[in-house]
Amino acid sequence: MKLPHFFFPLCPCMNSAEIVQFNDGVILTTSIESTAKAIKAIHNSKIKFYVWDLEWIRHPSNYFNNYKIFNHPSVEVIARSYDHAKVIQNYANLPKVKVVENCNLEKILWQD
Repeated sequence: MKLPHFFFPLCPCMNSAEIVQFNDGVILTTSIESTAKAIKAIHNSKIKFYVWDLEWIRHPSNYFNNYKIFNHPSVEVIARSYDHAKVIQNYANLPKVKVVENCNLEKILWQD
């Protein structure tokens, strides 16, 4: 089966430089770096950090900076599994992390 070189996403996909032009919506981030960029940008959108990868385990990173990102008041942290949620809660000292398996966009974006 040959896959096409492109696909049509069911939501807008934008470069992180365009965050400031995006308002009154949901910004879905998937890395610590992209979440930090979304926090620094001026907008009135909700930031949902879907932690697909436990990147800080493999690569050295600044714990205190990561802690601030995970605990930022405008960020909702979402894990991809209950095991990941436990690791994230322990790492970032979060009381509870929402879990959405299989990257279900409907549950990530519209279920609070």
